[in-house]
Amino acid sequence: MCPKTFYSRHTAHGIKYEPVAIDRYHKYMHSQKTPVHVFKSGFVVCTNSPILGCSPDGKVIDPNCEDPFGLLEVKCPETKFQVSPLDACSDSKFFCERVGNMCKLKRTHAYYAQVQGQMGCTGAQCCDFVVHTKKGMSIERISFDRVTGLSFRRSVGNIISHISLSMLQLNLHHQVQKLSCFVILQQHHNQCISHNDLIIILRVNLIDLKLKDSVKFKSVSESQTTH
Repeated sequence: MCPKTFYSRHTAHGIKYEPVAIDRYHKYMHSQKTPVHVFKSGFVVCTNSPILGCSPDGKVIDPNCEDPFGLLEVKCPETKFQVSPLDACSDSKFFCERVGNMCKLKRTHAYYAQVQGQMGCTGAQCCDFVVHTKKGMSIERISFDRVTGLSFRRSVGNIISHISLSMLQLNLHHQVQKLSCFVILQQHHNQCISHNDLIIILRVNLIDLKLKDSVKFKSVSESQTTH
């Protein structure tokens, strides 16, 4: 039931350069008279919805802010390592877009859902989204969008609750905890999953448990209209 270890040259690149990017971010912020403190982050379980969790790249304390506690999310795109983040925005498939002279994370990209989900889980009100390449670095402070974050948490919770109830009715108590943990394990292994992708993932795992015909699924849109 646990996800298999995933490896690729892209993830290897990210693992290699993430510490470099965090150090570079820390030094730059201090040079801009924003003396942030950066701390490592372990796996965080959501206190309001314990079936959810996340593993941010770092925890940030910014003493200049009214609410000083935030998160850090770092991306080191291997395919764009030889160009600046701003130049990378010329690629329509890149996860950021150029807004004036700034590099901004696309609000329609899965990384935006990831960042909002992390803030929703931890209670942080902002996240510094860092893009690091050999040619430069961009930093965008993204505020918590309560509507987006809570909607995602509610949608995932509804899906898990629906599956858990069906499995309990089938007297499969020992499988409920495994499926609940599957969502946070996917996030822990840096696999960003959308709402509808989550349904597909859980359906596949239910097929493995020979429960395909016993548990019915609703799409995200159907779930939202019935709750």
